[in-house]
Amino acid sequence: MQLQVSQVFLSKFNGNKLYNEIADKIHNNLPLDDEDVMRFIILPLTQADNRQDFIENAVNLAKKINDEDVQSFIIAGILSASDKFIDKSIQSK
Repeated sequence: MQLQVSQVFLSKFNGNKLYNEIADKIHNNLPLDDEDVMRFIILPLTQADNRQDFIENAVNLAKKINDEDVQSFIIAGILSASDKFIDKSIQSK
């Protein structure tokens, strides 16, 4: 077995495209597969600018997921992955 590690810069991903693909699945009540869930969690990290807004938009989108277990997992993942980018001085909406 051989393991090769390579760097991946998340800002190179097209975050808007990922967001739209995930939003389409959610709005059409289609299930999210494991890859969708992982992409959803890293979604805010794909943005170089306006991360705070993207974090809020991603969490608000996650709240529309019908499966509460998946919803909670994704929101916890987003908050964990983007913790150092969250502006803690902003009051929650």
